[in-house]
Amino acid sequence: MTRSVQWWAVGIVASGLGLAAVHGVAQAPAGLNPLGRVRVTGSIIRSPRIQAQNYNSLNPNRVDWYQIEVLYETTPDWTDELKITFYVLMKTNDPREPFVLLKGEDTFIHIARGTHRAHAYIHPSMLRRYGKVEGYAVEFSMQGRPLGAEASDKNYRRWIEQLAPKDGYVMMPRDTPFGHLDYEAFEMSKPRSTP
Repeated sequence: MTRSVQWWAVGIVASGLGLAAVHGVAQAPAGLNPLGRVRVTGSIIRSPRIQAQNYNSLNPNRVDWYQIEVLYETTPDWTDELKITFYVLMKTNDPREPFVLLKGEDTFIHIARGTHRAHAYIHPSMLRRYGKVEGYAVEFSMQGRPLGAEASDKNYRRWIEQLAPKDGYVMMPRDTPFGHLDYEAFEMSKPRSTP
């Protein structure tokens, strides 16, 4: 870790970064942004109780995950495609790497006008390894064009500039035990391309 990142990390701790969402979406040029209001929250959530017959789990206890919930509005009749990128800043107990930035993304398709929900998760093993969630941010884009962002810290872009994000560590519901809970409350994800 470079010295500038270390001083920046100390600045985050000194500022007492909280997890209250910063409201308001940074807007793209008028008439081009399909987003309306956006709200992002983060919280610890217990894994759902799912049991299969004749399945002996190595860990029968329910464990804690970290969930980021995004509620957002779209204003056109239909939005063909909307990409949401999630960033989560973790405060570790390792003085050599005091902060770790995790990243994940999903692209939603065929979105009708209205209010929508998206979730992303931090796996329990990541919480045990890296410690505490210090902040989160969500960026919206369409066809590579930024539409706006919502974050727990208005200076979240510094995280991205100074810490190399660990891509894929913010998990989408389909890759977690939460994937089939209230399935119809979520928009359709763009199918993954196959090699």
